[in-house]
Amino acid sequence: MSSKRFYLSLAFCFLIALLASPFPKVAMWVGFLFASYSVVANDSIQTLGTFLSANKERSTLSLWCFVAGLLLATTFCSWWQYGGDVSFQRLSSKGFEAAPTEFTFLQVAAPLFLLVLTRNAIPVSTTFLILSAFAASLDTIGSVVGKSLSGYYLAFACSLVLWMVSNDWTRKVFRGTPSKFWYPLQWITSGMLWSVWVMQDAANVAIYLPRKLTLGEVALYGAILSAA
Repeated sequence: MSSKRFYLSLAFCFLIALLASPFPKVAMWVGFLFASYSVVANDSIQTLGTFLSANKERSTLSLWCFVAGLLLATTFCSWWQYGGDVSFQRLSSKGFEAAPTEFTFLQVAAPLFLLVLTRNAIPVSTTFLILSAFAASLDTIGSVVGKSLSGYYLAFACSLVLWMVSNDWTRKVFRGTPSKFWYPLQWITSGMLWSVWVMQDAANVAIYLPRKLTLGEVALYGAILSAA
């Protein structure tokens, strides 16, 4: 999409956010739609980029079925296990445990600012940008940011140690034509990574919705995320 079309579409979405914000029932789903698209657009390349690049020869439909199927399965597991909660109880902490009963313009439009940052390749935490708009206090968002940063540090440390230990071995083994076991292993590990991402980032889109969804609502939730 050209820059002109992108920013015209964005301006139209901001207008929708402004018109929807006084009506909680409408704003809830409008915000969720915006968040679904912006969060997936920002994080999916990091999560699935190498997997999609390595499977260019496969049909788009088969890849979409795999990704969407895992998303729906992971979402339904949370919904079933936690009595209607699709966020794996990440929204059960103080400050986020109650669903919003009214919305401000900035809360509905927050995902649109994320789209601008993503478009311009500016690094940003989707968790911080979206959830901070709903934080009841600085302590609440501080807890969320602290957990996110600790996760980043832990992931960096583990990956650094793993790279130092296995660098020479992987250079020798992963050369030439991939072995037959490589692609099934790649699909398994990519699927696990995608499922963990859904568990982690579901809160960033579910923040707009009731904390307990009906079967019909969770089906709509999954359909919108799969389409995004």
